[in-house]
Amino acid sequence: MASAGCGGWSLSISATEFVALAETTAFPAGQLVVKAIGTDQGAPGPVARALQLTTEPQVLVSAPRESRLDDSYTYLLSLELTIPGGTLPGDYSSTVTVTMSAEP
Repeated sequence: MASAGCGGWSLSISATEFVALAETTAFPAGQLVVKAIGTDQGAPGPVARALQLTTEPQVLVSAPRESRLDDSYTYLLSLELTIPGGTLPGDYSSTVTVTMSAEP
């Protein structure tokens, strides 16, 4: 990801609730956890090593004001999904949204 030469930037993540495609059954977005498992050397560190997703955006990574226009970083992330007991078999969907925002 390249910084825009602004004051800095942040990367936020959120997810919608899981909904069954053929049923009205659902389970919370919080059953999905994103974990930071590695970054480039010198990259701004993640705000948290593990983040339980919600429907509201949460900052995953925040870069300092000193970021240069030509900076780019790689973040290795994993997703862990816990299926609640009693969940019926079927197709479930959720939308994960990642947003990069300029910071002052």
